[in-house]
Amino acid sequence: MPAARTGPRRPARPRIGITGSVRRWPFKRWVDAFAVRLTGGVPVSMRPDWVADVEALDGFVITGGLDVAAAVYAGTARPDPEAGHSRDRFELALLDHALECGKPVLGICRGMQLLNIHAGGTLHDNVADAYPHAPPVRTLRPRRLVHVTADSHLERITGTRALKVNALHDQSVKQTGAGLRVSAADPYGIVQAVEAVPDTDGPFRLGVQWHPEWLVWQHRHRALYRHFIAEARAHAQHRDGSQTAGSPRNPACQTPAR
Repeated sequence: MPAARTGPRRPARPRIGITGSVRRWPFKRWVDAFAVRLTGGVPVSMRPDWVADVEALDGFVITGGLDVAAAVYAGTARPDPEAGHSRDRFELALLDHALECGKPVLGICRGMQLLNIHAGGTLHDNVADAYPHAPPVRTLRPRRLVHVTADSHLERITGTRALKVNALHDQSVKQTGAGLRVSAADPYGIVQAVEAVPDTDGPFRLGVQWHPEWLVWQHRHRALYRHFIAEARAHAQHRDGSQTAGSPRNPACQTPAR
C-alpha cells in the first residue's frame, strides 16, 4: 500500500473562461485551450450564447477574431456583416464582471482592443490607413519587432525590452482608456500592448496586439500565460478563503446580464 502524501497540497488549477467567435473554429479553440492548459489552468470555452454561471471562473482570456463593431467605439469603418455584435456585448459584460469581482483578464488582439474600449479608449478603424508608412505585416510567425516600455508590468513578465511577435490585426488602439497605459509599441508607433496603470484599484489587466497562443513554444510568450494563470490562481485562493470565512456572496459576481 503506497504511503500517504504528507507534503503540502498542490494549489488547484484555476478555471479560465476563454471567449471565442460565434463561428466554429475548432482548431483555433484547441490552440487557445492548449496555451491555458500548458501553463496551469483549466480552459473553459465560452461563446456569446454561454449561459452558465461565471462565478466559478477565476479569470478570462478575451481572444482574437473578427473586428470590433465600429458602433461599439464610435468608429467610422464600413459596417462588416460578419462582425459579431453579440460577441462584443457579451465580452463587454464579462469585463464588467471581471472588474467588479477582481478577476484577471488577458486580452489578445481583438481582446486587447475591447479591453481598451471597455476603459473608454478608442481605436483606429484600419491600421494601414492610420500608419501608411508602416510596412504591412500579416503572419503567424514572429516577424514584427516591438519595443516594451521600461519598468512596465510587461517588461517584468517577459524579462525583455524587445520582442518579436506575429501580426494579424486590422484595427489598433488609438487613445488608451482610463486606468490603462501603453506597455509596448512597434517602431512605427502602433500600440502593441496595454496594461493597467500601477497602483490603481482593480484586477490584473493586460492586452497584447499579437497572438501569444501561437508562440507558447517561446518562453517569453509562454510567460504571459504563466503570469496570468498565477493571478487567476491567487484570485481563486482569495475567493475560496473568503467563502470559508463566511463572507457574503457578491451578487455582482454571478452571471453577467446581456
